[in-house]
Amino acid sequence: MIRDKMTYSFRIMLPVGRHFAEIIKRALDPENYVYIKLKVKEEGLMVECVSDSAGSLLHTIDDFFWCFSVAYNTLLDIKNKKNSK
Repeated sequence: MIRDKMTYSFRIMLPVGRHFAEIIKRALDPENYVYIKLKVKEEGLMVECVSDSAGSLLHTIDDFFWCFSVAYNTLLDIKNKKNSK
């Protein structure tokens, strides 16, 4: 019996703007280069991920968003501190 292999994919545009997208991509690429593809677009960061199992995809997405959250919130803190001076 031949069984086709099912794949699961995830794709989302994070509208953080080009400048933040470039910085976040540089920060997260070393962590995600195998599992997640990040592309900088004018409006933000395009995130794409493909996996052979739903569980693995979910784990990868969860890990990515924790890392993204730290990077994004750090940038916001830096921006707010610059604007408050």
